[in-house]
Amino acid sequence: MMQVIQQVVNYTLNLSVDVFNEMGATGVDDLIEQAIQRMQQEQRMLASQPTAWLGYNAFNYALTRSKSSLSISERYQLDETMFHQFAALAYQ
Repeated sequence: MMQVIQQVVNYTLNLSVDVFNEMGATGVDDLIEQAIQRMQQEQRMLASQPTAWLGYNAFNYALTRSKSSLSISERYQLDETMFHQFAALAYQ
């Protein structure tokens, strides 16, 4: 029984390491660069200062339009996370 538990633990640890390695290999520089450019463009169009809404909107724009290895579900999860982060920032 102990051997079976150890195999499950080792499998889970290896799976976690694989996920961390994949995340470490996935670049976000292009995504961040696109978001910054989009936010600057929207600021100019609206004659606005940077806001949490413009930041989230720019990130969302880049996330949905960038060439990335992220799956659609990963993009939606990341978008939801970013929305909550920007919303929390707005209510501080």
